[in-house]
Amino acid sequence: MKNLGLYIHIPFCKQKCLYCDFYSLKADNGLYKSYCVALIMEMKVWGEKLKEKTIDTIYFGGGTPSVIGYELINLLLNEIRKSFNIENNAEITIEVNPESANEEFLREIFKNSFNRISFGVQSFIDSELKAIGRIHNANEAINAIKTAKEVGFLNISLDLMFNLPNQSINDFEKSIEKALELKPTHISAYALKLEKGTTLYKNKNSLNLADEDTEFLMYNRLVDKLKQKGYFQYEISNFSQKGFESKHNLKYWNVQDYLGLGVSAHSLIDHKRFFNKRDLKSYTEGKNIKKIEAIITNEEKLKEYILLGLRKSNGISLKQLLIYSNEEFLNKFITKADYICKLGYGVLTQDAFCLNTKGFWVSNTIINEFITLI
Repeated sequence: MKNLGLYIHIPFCKQKCLYCDFYSLKADNGLYKSYCVALIMEMKVWGEKLKEKTIDTIYFGGGTPSVIGYELINLLLNEIRKSFNIENNAEITIEVNPESANEEFLREIFKNSFNRISFGVQSFIDSELKAIGRIHNANEAINAIKTAKEVGFLNISLDLMFNLPNQSINDFEKSIEKALELKPTHISAYALKLEKGTTLYKNKNSLNLADEDTEFLMYNRLVDKLKQKGYFQYEISNFSQKGFESKHNLKYWNVQDYLGLGVSAHSLIDHKRFFNKRDLKSYTEGKNIKKIEAIITNEEKLKEYILLGLRKSNGISLKQLLIYSNEEFLNKFITKADYICKLGYGVLTQDAFCLNTKGFWVSNTIINEFITLI
């Protein structure tokens, strides 16, 4: 496949959120330029290797990309244009946090052809934001989204979280309603997960979190409210107006090629996996550009297709599944899928198998049922 997604990892944050286990570091102006120099070096290496590929999605993620300022962000995008073949209508996304997205920043990146922006909002209730260590407030989030529209962004996504400390179903519903008032083209919503090593995990015994049944009701309320307003659920946690699905993230879920640049970034190209180590010092010193490789076996390809495919609302194509496996496995898969449907968790047709809302909620268990068939 000649088309390729490009992910740029910016690892800096003003303050690490209490739930975050991603590779991110405290903002440090002194490191920004040296990090960008290392990124540009890596771009040139891979741009030379991938001359035959065309980049059709670019995604700046983190961390908080906006924290390094529009000058460096635009410099990196300009260098990408020099190093790679970029499709004319490429989707170019940047993640931003409301407190670092002022009008000047938004205007300048929009002028440089960023055409999709993803706001890390998480909640529109200040006490909830404080409980998870976010440093913006609800008004800052609202104003940032409105400003993004004013400068010209037409494709705006925002993230929400549920089952936050002390959050009720009604509280979460208020955040959903505020999000809908702002009319973004895309909404991502995730349940809080207590990851080992995070501050919230260490304090888990003192947290007031909803039980599993209440958490499911929150999710169900989300799905219903967004559907009523014309948002299409195309993945377990992602909803969009028609035509505004995240093209870049779909590459991950469709097991398509993407290149990740930056410290800790992962890649998948021509059935090979690569990743950079989680070590900023060695990366900025140019010692981390050669990535570690792993060839994906046929069994791993099949596992990934099932694992990622069942996250999508259109599910798994049985024809494609046969390409990854054989008739014997396909028959076992269909038998298991039929059983899952009888339990009320999915839909099986002649062409595909997909999970419904109830199935999405217990998808990890269901997916494991299929993985054990391999």
